Amino acid sequence: MIVLYNANSYLGGGETLFVRFCDYLDSINEPYIAICAEGSFIQKKLSVSPKRCGTVIALGGNLDYFYLQPDEQDNLLRRIADGIGEHDKINFVTFCMRDLHLARALSRKVSNIALSHLILHVQDDLYLGQTLFDKAVYAVTKKRVFRNKALIGFNRALLKQINNNDGLICMAQVIADHWERTFQLHVPRNRIVPLPSFSEAQRDKEADPNAKSIIWIGRIVDFKIPAVCAMIEFLSKHPAYTLTIVGSGATAQIDAALRKFGVDATRIRFIGELPYDKIRDEIVKHSVGYAMGTSLVELARYRIPVVIALASYDHALFDRPICGGLFYDKPLGCDGSELMNSSGPDIADLSDVFRHIESDYQTVADKCYEYAKTNYSVTENFSRYVEIIKGTKPMAGEAFSQRQPRANALRRIIFHAAKS
Repeated sequence: MIVLYNANSYLGGGETLFVRFCDYLDSINEPYIAICAEGSFIQKKLSVSPKRCGTVIALGGNLDYFYLQPDEQDNLLRRIADGIGEHDKINFVTFCMRDLHLARALSRKVSNIALSHLILHVQDDLYLGQTLFDKAVYAVTKKRVFRNKALIGFNRALLKQINNNDGLICMAQVIADHWERTFQLHVPRNRIVPLPSFSEAQRDKEADPNAKSIIWIGRIVDFKIPAVCAMIEFLSKHPAYTLTIVGSGATAQIDAALRKFGVDATRIRFIGELPYDKIRDEIVKHSVGYAMGTSLVELARYRIPVVIALASYDHALFDRPICGGLFYDKPLGCDGSELMNSSGPDIADLSDVFRHIESDYQTVADKCYEYAKTNYSVTENFSRYVEIIKGTKPMAGEAFSQRQPRANALRRIIFHAAKS
């Protein structure tokens, strides 16, 4: 039995992927269990139409396993095990590192369970890797360091064990390369599977190549803000362009960039988070897409040029308006997450990229579309997911006996205070 687990309440790339995976499993008549947070985007989306082959379990309460008291952890694991029930083999799939910690604990209580993990974030291995002192330093200096060696060591050992069991699925070659360099984890090429996110878009409306309008799709979060600020600096030098931002989050740094670069605020339109079925109508009003992650494919579906935004994991602003170039000529599965550690042609000035777009708009648009269609196929890539997940070997306690980390009392208090 395939069990998909994602306890996030918000809408992000992993949550959209979760829902699409459920839809795919329904389409091939594959039984599954989808476990999500009560009131989450996932629950709301899955409740719109009955699932033919799946059972949806929505969990209430605090689902942050690491920060729970031991009795609360046991209760959560018991609720999940009871919801799953008895099966010859359980293929448990996680979408973020927090949930993989829970999955490992579950594997010590449930027999014949295989753990598969989708690598959607280049820093999965650093989950919980900051000490409280590191967080205090970041609050003052905005420089991120990770000195919790015990937790980082546990994460990496767990990831290596799942990889040895053939259960890691990596979305991008650049992430696999980075992990091999940093902690010697080798993901085989046949388990590097770009996100299954391409399907043909409705074509009753076409983007206007002369509109000089850019659309950003993505949450406004710390590691994405430098990319938005880079685009604002670009706007200061190219007054014909405007920018629409689809996504929610803190805008203080963006407002500061508008003032710093003297960009008229009327050239920026914030429209917040949009329901998925409304995004299409917004995209086709624009001539160029700008994003990272799954949004790159979403934009390319509409045959517009798509520019890769760069992630900045130390949250530092860029010293000039740079990007990851155009979507169609990057390493397999590239989504902007790890390009800052590369060199050469992968980093480009936004002005140079837009000059290229303006010189041959339709060719660039078509190449982005074809690249997405070829590499991000929903049918082919989800089929590969299922093949890998079913082929993952069960977790054996004796193979991975490392002690599961727990949050100390002070860390729990600070975490719950921050959440409230």
